[in-house]
Amino acid sequence: MNCRSARYKRATTHYWKALASAVSSRAVGKARAKRLAKDRHEKIVAAQRRAIEGPLPDFVVLGTQKGGTSFFYRLVTEHPLVRGAAAKELHFFDNKFSEGMGWYRRCFSKGKRVDGHRTITGEASPSYLFDPQVPERMARIVPEARLIALLRNPVDRAYSHYQMEVRRGNEARSFEEATQEEMTSAEDEGNTVDVRYAYLRRGLYAEQLERFSFFANRDRLLVVKSENLFTRRLEVLERVLRFLRLPPFESTLAPPAGRPTYEPMDPDTRRRLEGFFAPHNERLYDLLSTDFGW
Repeated sequence: MNCRSARYKRATTHYWKALASAVSSRAVGKARAKRLAKDRHEKIVAAQRRAIEGPLPDFVVLGTQKGGTSFFYRLVTEHPLVRGAAAKELHFFDNKFSEGMGWYRRCFSKGKRVDGHRTITGEASPSYLFDPQVPERMARIVPEARLIALLRNPVDRAYSHYQMEVRRGNEARSFEEATQEEMTSAEDEGNTVDVRYAYLRRGLYAEQLERFSFFANRDRLLVVKSENLFTRRLEVLERVLRFLRLPPFESTLAPPAGRPTYEPMDPDTRRRLEGFFAPHNERLYDLLSTDFGW
């Protein structure tokens, strides 16, 4: 076999191995998504069958999607005075609103007193932050709830979101194609939930947070930088507990291991997206009087 044939054979073998790996990854991702959705559905159905209406939530985690809300919710509900909902994500204010308040209340268990303290309860649906219908509905139904928004670097959030859709078998475009298409249409369509996946628009945080001014103006909205959740976990937890008016609690929960891995983003693509998000991030920093350094 000559050198050219050997190189061709190695290249062909590498291609087919890479293709098989990608197909396998997508199958696993799709199966995992279905399993999680089924588990969530079964837990909510079981709560509805018990037909016991609990209180409305004391707190709601609004998002952002791919911002660490799953780990954050586990961290908060580890506190002995916090009772979790039937499932972490209830999606009442975006997808299940027509089910009515009875449905929502049945997703929460009745509170009790522990060592003289009242327990609290809450949920975490990361799509709430992006959906423009949610703020008005929440102001009407849970006006006294305390809201928490985790915000991740929008460039990293978009890439993580894209990779999730690839693993689920929902996305065939390259990341560059998907984001370029969205950037092209952004000015015409604005921040809307109708755009396909909204990799970039979900990262326009300032305009999303501004819709929750009813809560922010009464100090009932806490914004947390997602990156700090993993690098300064105990500091973030202390701040959150103060916001929720809970006594101190030392968590032993470690950040999740074995997070999905994928190829690094192309540096040119990152620079292009950083330029796209720059004015939106500045608007966010002005709104919060805090520079997240993105």
